[in-house]
Amino acid sequence: MRNGLPLHLQQNLQHTHQAPSIGTLVDLGIAMHEADTSGEGRFIKAGYTYLGQFIDHDMSKLSTSNTPVDANHGVENAVNHATPQLDLMSMYGTGFNDISAPVNTTTGHLRLSPILDSQGRIDHRRLYDLPRRADKTAIIPDPRNDAHLLLAQFHTLFMRFHNKVASILFPFTHNGEATYQQARAYVIESYKHIIVEDFLKTILHPQIWAFYFDKPASQLHCYWNKDTESGLPLAFNGAAFRFGHAMVKDAYFLNSQSDRVTLSDLFLFTGKNNLGGYHHLPEWLTVDWSMFFSPHAQQARTIKPSTIIEVPDKAWPNGQLAIVNLLRGRALNLPDAWTMIKEIKATLPNDIRPLLKAIPKDKIFDKGLTNFNHIPNKRDIIDSPPLWYYVLREVKALGKRKHLGPLASFIVGDTFAKLLKRGKWKGQHYPEQLQTPTKSITALLDLVGKD
Repeated sequence: MRNGLPLHLQQNLQHTHQAPSIGTLVDLGIAMHEADTSGEGRFIKAGYTYLGQFIDHDMSKLSTSNTPVDANHGVENAVNHATPQLDLMSMYGTGFNDISAPVNTTTGHLRLSPILDSQGRIDHRRLYDLPRRADKTAIIPDPRNDAHLLLAQFHTLFMRFHNKVASILFPFTHNGEATYQQARAYVIESYKHIIVEDFLKTILHPQIWAFYFDKPASQLHCYWNKDTESGLPLAFNGAAFRFGHAMVKDAYFLNSQSDRVTLSDLFLFTGKNNLGGYHHLPEWLTVDWSMFFSPHAQQARTIKPSTIIEVPDKAWPNGQLAIVNLLRGRALNLPDAWTMIKEIKATLPNDIRPLLKAIPKDKIFDKGLTNFNHIPNKRDIIDSPPLWYYVLREVKALGKRKHLGPLASFIVGDTFAKLLKRGKWKGQHYPEQLQTPTKSITALLDLVGKD
């Protein structure tokens, strides 16, 4: 795969305009970093930001993900080190005997760590944190899931989900490994349903979601991403699935007892930073996920061409995520938005093509974000819009701020349709003792409850 497009589309690939220079992309990234970030969204709950990141880590790990951005880190180095089959490898690793995903071999439960109660005492009844070594680092297959507190707590939620299912199953199996395997099968099946029927249904353009997923699982079909090679399309990894970066807020209420916790503090309370000086995670830092997913939950930021994220311990320009994403897209030689629209549209059935609308060129910049007016060489961005920037811009321009726009929805929807097809999602692998897979995060929260 080159230029973010499958191989069968390469012969038609033509860039009709000069791609923006590194300097222009840095200017655009600065404008995105300094753009107005005030105001909370109204349509997408805050929890979907971190469900998306959890899914992303389960699907892919690019070898370029932790390297500085420059022209020397291109497509030939972008290797997917995970199994993009939606199998929760980031949580289960290779299975029952994987020491990076420790299991209670007697009961089939995943090992978790206790938290501190309000008096500072270890409460061994409340296992609400990742398993940790003496140096506080997490014992999980993918260390990235301890990069910040919310992601660590979301990983913990899915481990608690496994353990709840294992508790239901053990009286029937009376065997630790059998319990583990059946619970794992049920959790993975539920995870796939949650992706399709909760996550994707929330973030994708509704008609495009229906086009891909409102059908029996056996009829799932991808259109533009048909190559059988391993890995994920770079247009997905390098641009379309990075929309969540724009949803991140500067602070969150974690539970009903805590004050708002800032984004910088979320990075502090991790294994890398010694849990902020605590020997176990304190109760006030545990996340009540109903405050992120329920009908009255906190909202994510409205998706637009701005992000507040700064990369810890990185010097400028690698410290500003907007610049990092734009320069990585250039290093990966991703096609511009106009090229992607043309090539994807050519693969779609005639009756669905009208959904893939393009932003009018005079609306590539949001007139409400005035700092974009000062970017030199704006014409290069209009003529050849960086794919990640366009994905964020089309949310307001074509998605009514409620969901992703059509281009991102087709890239994301097509990629997941391929992965679910590859993973043989048939809806028949969940244990008999549990009637149907869990199909939403709110249903998962009801099942897990409070121990």
